[in-house]
Amino acid sequence: GSEDVDIDEDIIIKFSHPIDEISVIGISPIDANLIISPPVSGREYEWDSDLKTLTIRVSDDKGYFQFCTEYEVIVKAGIKDTYDINLDTDLDCIPGGPDTVFRFRTRGPEIEVTSDPPRRVIKIGESGDYKIEVKNQDPLPVRMDFSVIKKQGSGGWEYSPESFSLEIGAEGEGEQILTVRNNGVEDEKDSLVLKIIGVAGCTRESTEIVAIPTPKPPIVIKTEPKNKSKNVPVDKEVVIEFSLPMDRNATERAVSIEPGRIVNKRWENSTTLVLETNLEYCKRHIVTVSDKAMSEDSVHLDGDKDGKEGGEYQFWFVTEKPYLTSWIEPAAKWLLPGEEVTHTIYVKGPEKKDIEVEISGELLPMGLGWSVSGIPFSGKYIVPAQGTWRKGYTVQNVNAIGSMKTKVKTVYWCEEGVSGTYIWCEAIDHAVDHPDDTPVPPGSPDYPSEIVYDPPENPSPVGIFLTSWGEAVARILGRYKIPVCGVTPDLEIVPDLTRPLSDLKVILISSAGLTKVRSPYLQERFKEFVENGGVIITFTTHLNKEWGFLPIPEGETLSGYGWNGDISCFANAVYLSEWHPSLCGVKKVTPSMNVDGFFTKWPSGAIIPLKRTKNDRPAVVIYPYGKGWVVVTSLYTDWTYGHGGSGQEELAFIRDLVTWAMAPHDSIPVVKEGEPVTVNCKIKNSGDIAARKAIIKVYSPDRESLSTLHFTLLPSLNPGDSTVITFNYTAPSYLGIYPVEYLLLSPDGDTIQPPKMGGRFGVRLDLPVGYYHTLFVDIFPERKEVVKGDTVNVRFRLINKRTEYFEGKLKIDMEEHGYVVRDTVIEVTIPPLGEDTLYYPVKGIKHHTFVRAQLFMPDTPLEFRYAVARSGKYIFVVPPEVGCKVLTEEEIYGKGDTVKIFLRVKNNAYLPAESLNFAFFILNPEKETVFVMKPISWNVVLPESIVEETMSYIIPEDAPWGEYECIFKGSYTMSGYRYKGYGRTTFQVPSALFTVTPVIPGTLHIATENEPGFMVKNIWKTDAQEAILTARLVSPEKEIVWETTDTFDLPSYSETLLVYSVPWDSGYFGKYKWRYHLVHHEVDMYEIAEIPNTFARQITSDKELYNAGDTLEISFWMKNTGMFAGTMQVYIEVPDADFHKSYKIFTAPKKEDKITAKAVIPEDIMGGVHEIVGALCTSRDKIYTKGYFTVVPSDMYVYFDETYRYS
Repeated sequence: GSEDVDIDEDIIIKFSHPIDEISVIGISPIDANLIISPPVSGREYEWDSDLKTLTIRVSDDKGYFQFCTEYEVIVKAGIKDTYDINLDTDLDCIPGGPDTVFRFRTRGPEIEVTSDPPRRVIKIGESGDYKIEVKNQDPLPVRMDFSVIKKQGSGGWEYSPESFSLEIGAEGEGEQILTVRNNGVEDEKDSLVLKIIGVAGCTRESTEIVAIPTPKPPIVIKTEPKNKSKNVPVDKEVVIEFSLPMDRNATERAVSIEPGRIVNKRWENSTTLVLETNLEYCKRHIVTVSDKAMSEDSVHLDGDKDGKEGGEYQFWFVTEKPYLTSWIEPAAKWLLPGEEVTHTIYVKGPEKKDIEVEISGELLPMGLGWSVSGIPFSGKYIVPAQGTWRKGYTVQNVNAIGSMKTKVKTVYWCEEGVSGTYIWCEAIDHAVDHPDDTPVPPGSPDYPSEIVYDPPENPSPVGIFLTSWGEAVARILGRYKIPVCGVTPDLEIVPDLTRPLSDLKVILISSAGLTKVRSPYLQERFKEFVENGGVIITFTTHLNKEWGFLPIPEGETLSGYGWNGDISCFANAVYLSEWHPSLCGVKKVTPSMNVDGFFTKWPSGAIIPLKRTKNDRPAVVIYPYGKGWVVVTSLYTDWTYGHGGSGQEELAFIRDLVTWAMAPHDSIPVVKEGEPVTVNCKIKNSGDIAARKAIIKVYSPDRESLSTLHFTLLPSLNPGDSTVITFNYTAPSYLGIYPVEYLLLSPDGDTIQPPKMGGRFGVRLDLPVGYYHTLFVDIFPERKEVVKGDTVNVRFRLINKRTEYFEGKLKIDMEEHGYVVRDTVIEVTIPPLGEDTLYYPVKGIKHHTFVRAQLFMPDTPLEFRYAVARSGKYIFVVPPEVGCKVLTEEEIYGKGDTVKIFLRVKNNAYLPAESLNFAFFILNPEKETVFVMKPISWNVVLPESIVEETMSYIIPEDAPWGEYECIFKGSYTMSGYRYKGYGRTTFQVPSALFTVTPVIPGTLHIATENEPGFMVKNIWKTDAQEAILTARLVSPEKEIVWETTDTFDLPSYSETLLVYSVPWDSGYFGKYKWRYHLVHHEVDMYEIAEIPNTFARQITSDKELYNAGDTLEISFWMKNTGMFAGTMQVYIEVPDADFHKSYKIFTAPKKEDKITAKAVIPEDIMGGVHEIVGALCTSRDKIYTKGYFTVVPSDMYVYFDETYRYS
């Protein structure tokens, strides 16, 4: 039933059993049990290896099927399997049955019919020929019959022939000329359309031709970009669409663009030309199509659209700006005397192509003592597309006074940018006068994070005042990925000097940041900044008067003590006094923060989130001024951040304080972990096109991305408009303020503006605020050290300094190994300005126990962080100090000697040791028990008492050599618990005692025999018989160079010298190892002595810089630092000067040699650094030494100057 079967298709028949091949094809065709009809002779039969699958495939030209033919394949039951069983054709499980027949039909021939040309112009009285081309794709010949049918056209057209036939060979081609004559047709609407239809068997193919009498001229009907378009991308393709199919070659030659150039031309179809161009930024481009462009019918362009041929067509458009971005890193830097910094100027190229930019750098007026290199400069430079142009310059503090600034300008003819840097050197003398009461100056700061500078495309609203420890403040914010810019003392923003101060929302001033820069101008600018809605945040100060420089409401006072009038604190230094969103990240009522100073007077209406625990004075004051806020603190986190002392809670506080200050008038919903929160994200379209979509991103307080939400804006948000997107979110567990940013997209999905913060929410703990410093709890255990199982009574003293009753809960925890094993909660009432005392027994103590007491408000969770007062003490479980010792009178004995043994038990504990049971035994070197003492018992050993036993053991004459163990162990009871006691010592029964000393000549000779050896002594009273010593020499390459073994006797208290003749070749460089291994009964000892073959080496030239053609004078110095003497080969080579020379030297220990050589530097040598190679050689090894010299490029000249080392 298959249709369209290919003429060379295989016939495949699969059987269920292996088949006898002869039963299929028969001995002769008459006997065949498989028949194809109509017959196909040129096919072969192939069986696969299991004889179950038969493939019948083409073997020669006669094997192809005929086109459009139905074939029948007959499979007879006479086919047998390899067991001589006939085929079951009717599937009744019995051999035999009627014939099985299947049929298929083959496809028609594959013919391609085309006309050339498909259309042409034939004027009145003229004739035109069309070539009808036919291609046969098949391996069989084909006859095709054609008929010509007129689809359109009047009687004024004449054509011939009206029918024809073609014989086309296998995979061949054929053609027929069709002639058309115009006998009077003039109107284009009466054009002639002929369809030529060809038939071959069941295949039918056709083509069409068109004859046109008088066509209209082509015109331009559409362009992209449109005429007078603006802001066209420089990589935009220019598209020109014509009204008629065009002559491609003529039209392409007729198109031009100015400025810019056409890179490539391609046709989307016969009427649409696409130009791939190289356009220039910010330029008006004119595209011209001259009237040399023509249609396929050779009719020229009607450029002016007057209905006649002729006239050029023009349209123009203006390309986009390059949007250059320039900045400098670092934008700001604090330098100590002697330090230097390298600034790098970056100019980021446009996205699409390189441009030439004029870039200049200049020094602004600066203080004394600054050394600068690499600036000023000016020039035109190529800035690569999607790349960055860079240039560095270096500034060094050479005992500088004051500060220094630089300015860099980038100019492209339609765009300009200005960047700058600021460098300062003061910080109230960092090394001497600083917050923190560290007695020894801590040295230069070591910061654990980098500064995140604001990206040029999205400037940061957070500025760092560039004085004192301003760099440290920037690095703290960098820890949380908060980008910053710099604010100079004259209130310029760096690196972008074009930004106004009003562009900022927050300015942070470091500790003592106002000490040396106070001026009426600066004070007025600060007031203006805060009045207009800005926020100033300060750290601690040197002296109280510096706080008075800040904006303060009229009639109010701000005063206190800076670090010069206070003592610094850290652990639990402050407590939560009044709620503010900046406290979201704080984890306990009394966080640990670095504070040095406090406030005594502050403006009315201020918020005081933190007070000092030591004196109840404010550590942080937040007060309004105009439309903005001023935040003053006594924190010196900036100083400690570079000296390893900043706590996590104070860093989180600063992080959240800055996040709050970015929009201080917008409310921040604050919830606890797991609670739902409704977030209002304020969105404003600051772009120049309407926004259709908004992407909202939720970040953790540390600026880690958490969630991305997508919203469609209906209707679209037009430029300048604002809206609010509200969504619900579940509060995570991490504490702090969560920023919410938004991104606006155009209908095409393009980003309209950089990400901006639109909302925030906070996650906090429900910590009590304002209770600390009025409630106290103390703990007094009766004993701090106990024995396991003991009981201790603990006294708790509760103090209330408030003027009203305190009613709450006292929670007592017993903590072992970091886990609470027991706890008790007691309702307590403490009278006003009074105290209460409670006693609580801690029973059956088994481990070190930490007793913690915490006071809680009646309705707060009983968790550590919520306690309004707390205290804790340790009770330590110490083991009973019952010492068990065993001692012998001597450490070494001989066979037959008597060993005197002393046993001692001492009770050092404060409780008696009871029911003591001990045993003593001795183990020989073979771990056999050779002596056992009967058990020893004592009823009680009182505290500080001692009991002792003494005994003896005689060593048998047949005892084994080696180490004997004396073990004293048992058990005792104390406070109801059973403990073990143990004591151990050893003594030796040696077969002999040896000392072995390597004996090595002071000088060893290369390539000859040397005589090293070992001095062996027996220092024991027993004779040593058949001691075995193996001597071995190992090369530096860990090869065994030589080895021998000796067996010898050595009477007691005697010695022998073993000397060997060891052949030594020229060898390796490095350290040889002279090793022995001595074995005698239980004795197994070895040691290694090193024999060095080493040299100190240096190769130098007479100077560092050379010109081509100079003479290079080389000096190769060597000192023998080893123990070998002999002749060695020395090589000196200058590869790039084609210089090679060898020498022979005789070397000996501590001998120095120096070889000099001269080489001429070739005239054609390349400028740069070149090698000098020296080598010291033996027949097996080489050691290399390298030196270097520099050749100046041929277009440079070298001279020496007193001021600079090289110029």
